[in-house]
Parts: sequence; C-alpha cells; structure tokens
Amino acid sequence: MMNIELKKITKPIFYHCVSANRTIVGSKKIEFISDKIIELSVKDDIDSNLIFTYKLLACNLKGSGIIHQWAEDVENLQDKIVFKTDKTGKLISIENRINILAKWTSSIKLKMWNKYKKYGEEGAEMMVQQTTELLRNEEMFFKSFVGFNLYYIFFQGHYKNYSSIEKFDFKIKNYFGNYDLPIVIQNEIFENEHLNICIKRKGTLNKEIFEQNKFISMIKKLTGVIDINASLNVEHEENYVFDKNNFIKSAETFLKTDAANMYALASAHSVNIIDEYDVENLTLQFAETKNVDVF
Repeated sequence: MMNIELKKITKPIFYHCVSANRTIVGSKKIEFISDKIIELSVKDDIDSNLIFTYKLLACNLKGSGIIHQWAEDVENLQDKIVFKTDKTGKLISIENRINILAKWTSSIKLKMWNKYKKYGEEGAEMMVQQTTELLRNEEMFFKSFVGFNLYYIFFQGHYKNYSSIEKFDFKIKNYFGNYDLPIVIQNEIFENEHLNICIKRKGTLNKEIFEQNKFISMIKKLTGVIDINASLNVEHEENYVFDKNNFIKSAETFLKTDAANMYALASAHSVNIIDEYDVENLTLQFAETKNVDVF
C-alpha cells in the first residue's frame, strides 16, 4: 500500500504542456497541436477541499481548421480558471465561471464576432451563440473540462491510498459525445531511482458494458455508410512522476480508438515542470512560430 498526499506548496508551479489530437472519419481528417505554458497554484479551502488556480501564460495552437483558431481565442478568454476539487484532487466545480462570462459579454464576444464574420456570418453567429450558452450553463461549462484532456492529468484525484498493483473499471466521460468510453485499467505504483512516486496505467476496452450498437450507429451517421460492422479497438496508456511535494513533475497520457478503417481518434497530452527561465524562453519561441502552418 502506498499513499500519495499533497504537501504544502507555497509557490506557483510552471508547466510546459503539449496536446495533440487527430480525428479521421471516412475521408475527413482533422488535427491540431497545442503548446501551453501554465502556472498552477493550490491552497486548502475552508471545507477541506482544494482550490487550484490555473493561469495561462502563453499558448500556441496549430490546427487544420478555423475552429482551432477559435479554440485558441477561447483559451485566452479562460486565461485564469479557479478549480475546486475534493481532498483527493478530483474536480468538483469551476469557481470563477461568472467572471469568465462577464469578460466574454463585456468585450470578447464582440471582438470574436468581428474577427470571424469574414469566414461567414452564419458560422460566426453560431460559434458566438454556442460559447455564450456554454458559459451561462454551469453544468455544461463544467462538463467541458471533464474528459481525456489536459485537465484530466491534474484533476482526476491522485491524492489517496494505492495498492502497488491494482485493476479497476473506469469510464472516460463524454468520449463519444453523449456517452462514455468504458475501460479496464491496470494500475501500477512504485518509486523510481530518484525516490519519486510513479504511476503507470494501461487500459483495455471493457467489452462487457461497451454499447457496441450505439457506437456503430454513431459511425454510420458520421460517415454516411450504412453497411458497416465496426468493432472498436482501444489503445490507452498513462505515466505520471510526482515531485518531492507530490505535485506532478511530469506526465504523459495517450488514448487511441479506431474501427473499420472508417474512424480513428487519437489524443496525447504531456506536461513537464519548468522554471521561470524556461517560461521566458518558451514564450519567445511561441511568438516566433505563431504564424507557421504545420499542416
């Protein structure tokens, strides 16, 4: 048995975060790479929960569509997020949604409309309306942070007791839009040669509860191909290294699902602690490569 307990942290921690995603549906391919520099700090709340303050210091997103430009602008809208978790570090709520909504309504909303209407007023209006609805709806806004994303690395509830090797059922929320991806995870926890606690996970599809019929129906709708029999393949791996305070020092996560040469979705995320010197250098690099198209 091993316990990971978050120790008192008085200074913010800086991270370099990289996310990559590739989606293939039929003949269509969408992909993006996101580079971020973030500052993360934590404090105890009065009800024994934890409050994490996330600050986006720099962001550089390269994508294959206009929606990715929009996503980067929304990232900058959410340049400060206050996360509330339980004592294990599992996400409970977003504490400053109202502040983000006010920022959007007072100035950003009009700027986004003026920027994106050149691509089509109908599309710009739809994106503005959907973003407004998302920020107004507390439950919907919270769900946008839940799933196999960068926030999952930090806020899945690391701070608890573990067996050295264990197996458990897990669901990746809203992976297929309105329903979840059930997997069985093999979990191993140990200390490396530097006495850092490490966690390694591998997942396989939980075929007993996976809703195969719903998945096939989704693929048919996405591809327009009626005569299809798609069995889902899943590749899943996570690796975490914790520092002396049991804050994440580095982490890598990978998840790929594919079926019948008609559908494939792969996403990978990595985070690494950096110092203030690295923050400055990476920020300059982001600025220099801002207009370089990688696709």
